[in-house]
Amino acid sequence: GESPFFKYRYDALGYFRDVLKAKYLSDAQIHLLGLIGRPSDEDWHRKIAVGASVNYGKSFLGGGITNWYYDAWGPCIVATTAPSQQSVVDLLWKEVRLQRGRADNRWHIGPQDFIGPQAPSMRRAPDWWAKGYVAAKGENFKGRHVENMCFIFDEAVGLDEMYFRMTKGMFKPNTSH
Repeated sequence: GESPFFKYRYDALGYFRDVLKAKYLSDAQIHLLGLIGRPSDEDWHRKIAVGASVNYGKSFLGGGITNWYYDAWGPCIVATTAPSQQSVVDLLWKEVRLQRGRADNRWHIGPQDFIGPQAPSMRRAPDWWAKGYVAAKGENFKGRHVENMCFIFDEAVGLDEMYFRMTKGMFKPNTSH
């Protein structure tokens, strides 16, 4: 049957509220989720940059967007990266794990989604996974092509420009988000 998450493909905000049980979202977070969740119209993929600031909740949003895309757009690939292992595991993927752990049991998401107790990775099938990478080599992103792909750059100011060039080259018009 159809995935219970399919109805959230174009409703990231609804996914945050219903599935992740996010109760206290700021106006800025609500605005961003509205942008990322709507169908792409003028460009064949969406690019959204969130500027650095204190207490904005970027890791919370990054973790939630990882969860939303993984659930609502699968089979898909969600590749996340940050400049350090600590940023990948202890910030962004900590949020991914906490959010899935808080979800109501009826969604059947939680520890079973992860490949290990600390690994920044989830997998349902060979073409359906999410993974956190340390930004050390651009080659980490090469060779990954499926119809639905999402890339999240946490602490992007610390990333080499090659990541953005390589990611742009991986998109296929009319198929990626």
